Amino acid sequence: MLRAERRSHMPATLRKLQLLLLLALLSLFGSCSRETTNSVLTTTKSVSGTVVKIADGDTITILDAQNVQHKIRLQGIDAPERRQDFSDVSREHLASLVFGRYVRIEYEKVDRYGRLVGKVWVDGNDECLEQLKAGLAWHYKEYEKEQPPADRQLYASAEQEARVEKRGLWKDPDPTPPWDYRHHTTGSSAQTDSQDEPTSADPNLRNRPPSLNSNSTNAPTSLASPTTNLDADGQIRGNKRSMIYHWPGCPNYDDIAPHNRVPFQTRDEAENAGYRAARNCP
Repeated sequence: MLRAERRSHMPATLRKLQLLLLLALLSLFGSCSRETTNSVLTTTKSVSGTVVKIADGDTITILDAQNVQHKIRLQGIDAPERRQDFSDVSREHLASLVFGRYVRIEYEKVDRYGRLVGKVWVDGNDECLEQLKAGLAWHYKEYEKEQPPADRQLYASAEQEARVEKRGLWKDPDPTPPWDYRHHTTGSSAQTDSQDEPTSADPNLRNRPPSLNSNSTNAPTSLASPTTNLDADGQIRGNKRSMIYHWPGCPNYDDIAPHNRVPFQTRDEAENAGYRAARNCP
């Protein structure tokens, strides 16, 4: 009798075990599916080429080996817009880092303007991060979740260090973030291609570095005499990194890092040394 009762309970117990095993397998399959989906969504792509245009401090164009152009929006940073303070300095600093160089772009996203949003690498250096270190861009916290956690922390620290050291735009005690500037000028915090594009009608000028574009939107209406001499307290300052010189009264006269300053007594002396005048000077 006891044996019969045991046999009657065995099918029910077996069914419970089978159900538990099935649930475990379904759970494992679902987990694997999510992992596979996530890995597909976050797969990093790359494209390489030579930088042929600098639109501003966070947008460049590269030409790949198939002569195809790709517009790149630097990931994780937001640089001053055109007509904002330090816009020229930011653009020219980026040009000094990447213009004419062979770069590798790592990206996961294409924005609504068709730009690849990615990191720009030159010889192992993250040039997006360099813009932050120089104090010529903000860490773009609105999109920081698109960055890996390590990059998020690194970029935030680089901006904070530049703030403390008062580098670049942080010399201004209260600089206007570009997203606020865009909101006040266009009614939207979104970027627009029209703000990224040079205003020159000559397409050839668009492929030159900022220092060679004679139709810069910040070009002065007049320049001081080429032979103007300045005393020791008001000497011309050249920036050996950008090969641009400034004189007292120029908006970015004091923005040149001390280790990059080269003094000249006249503009002729600066130009004979291979420097050119800043175009945003009065």
